[in-house]
Amino acid sequence: MKIEGLFLASRAGRRIFWTLLIAAAGPIVLFGASAHDALSEHFAAQEQRQRVQATKYAGLALLDNLLVARTVLGILARTGEADIETRIGNRRGRVLADMAAVGLDGNVRAGSTALWQRWRHLVALDNTGAAIGDARLVVGEQGEGEAPPPVLMTLRTPESPNAVWMAEIDRAYLFGELGADATGERICVLDGGGRVLFCPIAVDLAAHRSKAPDGTFGWRTGWNLFLRSDFGVADWTLVNVGEVRERSMPGGISLARMTALGTLGSVLFVVMLSLVQVRRTMVPLERLAAGTRRLSAQDYTARVPDEAQDEFGELARSFNDMAARIGRQIEAMQVQSSIDREILNGLDIARILQQVARRLQQLIPGAQVSIVQFDREARSLARVHHPDESMRVINLARTDAVESVPSQGEALSRCDPQPRWLAQVLGGPCENVYVQWARSGGEALALLVLGVDGAPISLASIVQEIDELRDRVRVALAAADREQRLVERATRDSLTGLANRAGLLEHLDREVAHAGESVLSLLFVDLDRFKDVNDSMGHQAGDELLSIVARRLRACVPADTLVARPSGDEFVLVSGRPRDEVEALAGSILVRLATPIALHGRTLSIGASIGMARCPEHADNAADLIRRADMAMYDVKLRGGGEAAWFEDRLDARITERAMLRADLHLALQRGEFEMHYQPRVDARSGRVRSAEALLRWRHPDKGLVPPGAFIDILEEGPLIDEVGLWAIETACRQAAQWRTSGVQIGSVAVNVSTRQLHATDFPERVISILRRCDLPASALELEITESIFVGGSADAIARLHALRDAGLRLALDDFGTGYSSLSYLHKLPIHVLKVDRSFVAELGVRDSALTLARSIVALARALDLHVIAEGIETLGQANMLRALGCDELQGYLFAKPLPPEQIGACIERLADPRATEALAAH
Repeated sequence: MKIEGLFLASRAGRRIFWTLLIAAAGPIVLFGASAHDALSEHFAAQEQRQRVQATKYAGLALLDNLLVARTVLGILARTGEADIETRIGNRRGRVLADMAAVGLDGNVRAGSTALWQRWRHLVALDNTGAAIGDARLVVGEQGEGEAPPPVLMTLRTPESPNAVWMAEIDRAYLFGELGADATGERICVLDGGGRVLFCPIAVDLAAHRSKAPDGTFGWRTGWNLFLRSDFGVADWTLVNVGEVRERSMPGGISLARMTALGTLGSVLFVVMLSLVQVRRTMVPLERLAAGTRRLSAQDYTARVPDEAQDEFGELARSFNDMAARIGRQIEAMQVQSSIDREILNGLDIARILQQVARRLQQLIPGAQVSIVQFDREARSLARVHHPDESMRVINLARTDAVESVPSQGEALSRCDPQPRWLAQVLGGPCENVYVQWARSGGEALALLVLGVDGAPISLASIVQEIDELRDRVRVALAAADREQRLVERATRDSLTGLANRAGLLEHLDREVAHAGESVLSLLFVDLDRFKDVNDSMGHQAGDELLSIVARRLRACVPADTLVARPSGDEFVLVSGRPRDEVEALAGSILVRLATPIALHGRTLSIGASIGMARCPEHADNAADLIRRADMAMYDVKLRGGGEAAWFEDRLDARITERAMLRADLHLALQRGEFEMHYQPRVDARSGRVRSAEALLRWRHPDKGLVPPGAFIDILEEGPLIDEVGLWAIETACRQAAQWRTSGVQIGSVAVNVSTRQLHATDFPERVISILRRCDLPASALELEITESIFVGGSADAIARLHALRDAGLRLALDDFGTGYSSLSYLHKLPIHVLKVDRSFVAELGVRDSALTLARSIVALARALDLHVIAEGIETLGQANMLRALGCDELQGYLFAKPLPPEQIGACIERLADPRATEALAAH
């Protein structure tokens, strides 16, 4: 678009233009609106009459259809024919949808019984109010989904004066001529009560009512169909609800369009006159505005025509001079800004130094420019950058350069004499060489070199910009060095000096990407008993132990093997060696880490478990390689630890299954999938049931009853155990209360409690609240804990156990002798019951040591005045031994498996028989 077409973009131009336009166009628009209103009223009245006339014609057509229906019904009544297949139709189809003849006694004499059943509550046979031969219309009830009501016609004929002939008029026939497709109008039919009998569209009929001067309401386009004389019903009303058609003038042009065209033509004429006047004033000003916009958009070549000899011409010449000066200044700023962006964003040192070299060459045309970057690592090497984006590496020590080039602070100065290596830097000798050092913290980082042949040049006009370029070189090199040190800090473990997780992933990504056909092995090393050291000796001792392990690993691995500590007590080794060498390396690591370690006056034996995976055999990316080596390590842990094993495909499936169970567990409680089973505990002397242990079961909707070993440890990994544990306690208490009510003899119910639950400060209060809600004495509930309570935060947990004991609850120590048993801890626990673990019971009669251990445990319990329960009893021999040792209660499959609560009563009755135990043993 030419500049002359833009003058209305200015506020001044628009103000002048709109002032002229409104002054002339206002009266024109008012006149057009008045003319349009007058003609609209005329056409509206004419259209109203036409729509009422169309409604009337539609009503007469409806009346004709009713008369035809009466004639058809009369013919069928006189002939006595009521068969649905023989009814008379017209050219559009059938007239009557269904019909029947009904005696005055209410019996159907012919036709459809169903018709009479539908209409009998609306038709009075003994008093129709009509003479013989007269037809009557009856409107039915509205159908389902707001379907229009059906219309029934009744008739008594001289041929059958004791019967009433009735028929439903087919709606397609009755209202067929009222559809929009047939009439071109949209007409609704209402009966005398205002119910809609037919309407081609869904419409709000209230919008078509109007208020008369006398205050009454009527239809704007309605017409009443008089039916009382012919059919004995109130008048039906026909309402035209079609949209108002656009009003048009003769010739087919709409009134609105004709009025708008006339008004628009007049306004356009005024617009043209206004534009001519505004253009003469605003075009020169718009040229200046456009030039200013180009200048603000960094187009410093922007110029405006300045040939005019008036004030606008003088302003244009001043603008052109200013643009030229700004262009020269901005050019330097753009180069510096570009360098700044490179420093902030990419920090590509070579690119930054080449940009500086190019700008220096622009400042001194014909000069040879080089920037020497000194290498921090290789002290005898330097990189030389040129404006043509080339870079050379030369042998030049930083110390030699500093000694041979004069230094006048950081100012640009002429170098005289010239060291021999300057010619090598510039690519050839020059008569005049100017140098400037870029330093940071007193250390020389780079040297700017400019070579010029001929007479010396004056640098006064450009020395400030050269100084600014020098500063940017200094900042870029200092930032690059700082970033390199930060990267090292981010990828190194501060405790052991090994690569951390970020460094490991970076190394793995690089190695996997460049592996090609070679094989990469990853060893995932996890210390076996490190948590015990942390818990018993403190985290400082744990950190010292990790440092010792790191040193041992570095000492026993090849130089080309990466050793990393991604987190905690986990170490990862990455090696590109053959499989047999990797296996040998894993074996040496196990031996090395199994060697006792002296720490803080104690001798520790920790050991390790190692999982191994290979790329691309087991995984083709870093994340999967680590994950699968971790799976192999975890499998070794489950087998007891202290070994090394390769990843196997079965592990992936098992971990996937475990992850799916973990996801389903979060919904199991709210879905009601958990249930409690109960295993009776019998008196060791009488054999009768004294108590029961409540055991959690999970009935999965797809997998059925999931074994407890498959999900209990998953529950205990997170906070879900708190909610499920409280549910288990409340469910067991409610069941105990129900047994007491129904007479089932269960003295107490034992529920297992996770150590994690005891960490909740309000746990005792919530348990006591459950007992109150269930109206159960505290002695009826026994909580079983394990020896893991001694690990981490045991003081708080033991304090909560004291609160529970003080409230009257029974407390039992489960799995005694299998975990963190310590007599120094045992006497601190406020327990009532000591349970002999099944691992000791299973060895009774097999190993003599098992009997000795069991006897010692029972003797210890007796010394502490504790109730003794033995679990896991499967043979009669085991039961007899434990009775002889003095156990109070026995529990195991010999007596009963864990049962649903409804089977406990029968089990108690069975075990009450003295011969029950012998029968179970024999079975």
